[in-house]
Amino acid sequence: RIDIKRLKAALTLLKKHPKNGTLLKLFRPVEKLFKQAGAIRTIDVNLDLISGYPDVKKSFISAQQRIRNKKAKSFNAAFKYNSQKLESCCQKIALLFFEVDGRYIIRKFRKQIHKIADSLVKDSQLIEKLHADRKKIKTVLYTYELLPESVSKKLELNKRYLNKLQRTIGDLHDSVLARDILAES
Repeated sequence: RIDIKRLKAALTLLKKHPKNGTLLKLFRPVEKLFKQAGAIRTIDVNLDLISGYPDVKKSFISAQQRIRNKKAKSFNAAFKYNSQKLESCCQKIALLFFEVDGRYIIRKFRKQIHKIADSLVKDSQLIEKLHADRKKIKTVLYTYELLPESVSKKLELNKRYLNKLQRTIGDLHDSVLARDILAES
């Protein structure tokens, strides 16, 4: 799952590169597949979030488990087809991947970091906006891990700080999500 996120992060960084015409288009079937898997994971995460609360109705948990099992059964039934599709997409992407000048990456990275910083300063009270910013931070971190050392050294990215920041936002989002799920149950 994380490797797919890293690949998407790299492809997104290259989206406006002059040599990139089709990489993100080739990635769409992979995205669609991972959205299906993500729907199952979301239910698992939500059930885990509320598992420590005694006031959750058993009928609510049972209903969520039934939905999860139905989605998982459907997803697993298409496993062979989906695996072949995933492998085919990744092979096509690998064939078309190109070398990118380090200066291009550094420019894009710095631009993205500034956008995130500006966004965090504005409207930081909105939890969904914070969560969207967290996703952007994680995208930057995923892409950073893929960079050649010669490029990553020039960026001087404070990876430890960004990881701590995204984890803090994630914990806050999880708390709000748990509150909302508990209110629904």
